[in-house]
Amino acid sequence: MEVTIKKAFKFRLELTVEQSERFEQFAGTSRFAYNYALDRKKTTYQQTGKSITSGEIQKEITQMKKTPEYQWLNDVPSQIPQQAVQNVDRAFDGFFEKRSGFPKFKKKRSSVQSFRIPQNIKVKAGEVFVPKLGYVKMIQSRELEGTIKGATFRANHCGQWFVSINTECLVEKSAEIIVSDCTGVDLGLKDVIVTSTEYKEPAPKFFRRGERRIRKLNRSLSRKVRGSRNRSKARKALARAHQRVANQRNDFTHKVTTNLIRNHEALVFESLNVKGMSRTKLSKSIHDTAFGEIRRQAEYKGICKYENNAWRPEEWKEQRRDNRNAHQGADDEKPPTTLLYHLFIAAFAFHTFVP
Repeated sequence: MEVTIKKAFKFRLELTVEQSERFEQFAGTSRFAYNYALDRKKTTYQQTGKSITSGEIQKEITQMKKTPEYQWLNDVPSQIPQQAVQNVDRAFDGFFEKRSGFPKFKKKRSSVQSFRIPQNIKVKAGEVFVPKLGYVKMIQSRELEGTIKGATFRANHCGQWFVSINTECLVEKSAEIIVSDCTGVDLGLKDVIVTSTEYKEPAPKFFRRGERRIRKLNRSLSRKVRGSRNRSKARKALARAHQRVANQRNDFTHKVTTNLIRNHEALVFESLNVKGMSRTKLSKSIHDTAFGEIRRQAEYKGICKYENNAWRPEEWKEQRRDNRNAHQGADDEKPPTTLLYHLFIAAFAFHTFVP
């Protein structure tokens, strides 16, 4: 059975000064289109009680390109403002579904610089093609898989630009998953990973180790005069310190999840209310451990890369219930040794897994 899966490949870009200025222009255009679309939606609803569609806003932006005041919109790919307008719709969808707050306007200094191009992305010999700019150099650490479906360009607070290239791949998957090994995974603060096979991975506590330097840089930044060159230097130094902690944590979570997926056929993760736990006095340690990111990486790596599986307890309960109903009445037959049976055995190692 063929299954279409989506993948993303993230690489760092090495831009020249001219290319960096053009990227900032592209990101500024995306921010302008986003703020314009958000303002039009809010104003239209206040005046008429109805919303304006993204298609109508895109037509307005197209007409704005013909005026001398907004002639600079012609210097960027037309897909960048179109994607920014669609991002406003996604922001409102998240608000109405109670997944996020009401959309806010983006600011030049505080917002992360980014833009998306869904088409005309090409990759060759460590370079990526950007419309109306040409090929730019990137540090390509691995080969791409599948068909390119677009790319998102994003800068961190240190000014480094990255590209995330989205692809689609066809993967062969069996209709029934049969395994001989299933491992329960418990997440904690002292040991990040504790498996049912008694394997433990101590918490590295990257933020705790770098907190003293971050606190010192924060105090130094607060003493600098706003708008001065020294304040800009202090802000960049603080951003580098935070980025170092984030890079260490990201490297650690990737190594841990890759090791789990490679050495186990199936995993069952403890279900935690991370959002609720982050409101307690342990919030700093919980965010530093990155429970949600560990489970997210294990899920996508299990499905996409190694053809193994990472299950959440709620999925296990539902599938075990379906399996029980399917074999109900077959007293003489022994339940098949499938993934569901092994998940039931592994559940005894962690009381949170038991229905």
